[in-house]
Amino acid sequence: MYLQRWIAFAALLMLVGTSHAQPLLAFSAAMADVKWRLHSGPFECRLEQSIPEFGQVNLIQRADGRLIFEANVRKGLYQGQRVRLRLQPAPWQPGQSLPADALESGNDTRNGLIRFGEMPAREVMFALRNGHFATLDYTIGDQARVRAQISSLRFRSALVRLQTCVGKLKPVTFADYEKTLVHFATGSDKPSARGRARLARLAEYLRIFGGPVRIVRAIGNTDNVGSASSNYALGLRRAAAVEHFLREHGVTQAISIASQGEYRPVASNRTSRDRALNRRTTVVLIR
Repeated sequence: MYLQRWIAFAALLMLVGTSHAQPLLAFSAAMADVKWRLHSGPFECRLEQSIPEFGQVNLIQRADGRLIFEANVRKGLYQGQRVRLRLQPAPWQPGQSLPADALESGNDTRNGLIRFGEMPAREVMFALRNGHFATLDYTIGDQARVRAQISSLRFRSALVRLQTCVGKLKPVTFADYEKTLVHFATGSDKPSARGRARLARLAEYLRIFGGPVRIVRAIGNTDNVGSASSNYALGLRRAAAVEHFLREHGVTQAISIASQGEYRPVASNRTSRDRALNRRTTVVLIR
């Protein structure tokens, strides 16, 4: 519906021209509204610019050094096409010229997300740092041509903030997340607050760096309070609760769950502290 309204409006503007040309839907932010917002997390820092009615673009630097440029497009304006990214002088840079070749988006285009790889991302970063603009350009079948302009206004100071943020990121290794322990209260299948924080961090790791991970295995365990059969069922519910949490936080890898019940304890069950250590789910990543 949103796309049809834009096409109808653009078509009205073209009545005075040729009837066979595609309507052009052009988007840009007013100079006074151009902002680069910095967002930071444990694994990446990103600069974000909003383009009214179109969506937003992000320049992302990850803890492993990888640089990504992507656009999140408003629903109805993008249907998975390849997108051309062109660099051009800013309006106040008359006489300057840039290579005419367009950079193509990668295959990771889904749910309104357009992503460019390492080399295009670096070219965009250097161009914006030098005051140039960038333009996203694509067509929606024979319905319309879409063009979104990315402004370099205020980018240099934003880039300094991005580099400061990246300097604070800690190196990430697979060994840091290969095994995660989540603990539970007596008789409960709800992860503790600390366990939920660990799972949220694991989910973000998998979202960003989890490409090589084939299977996420969640194994539930209990203490020895109660019968063996009830503890087996409780261990399975604990593993399922972890699976549910990871799915809700965007984990797409295959997840297998299992229960060992009260067997395979990591501590004796003679003290409350030992029993607390045994009430756990172990999450293992398999590449």
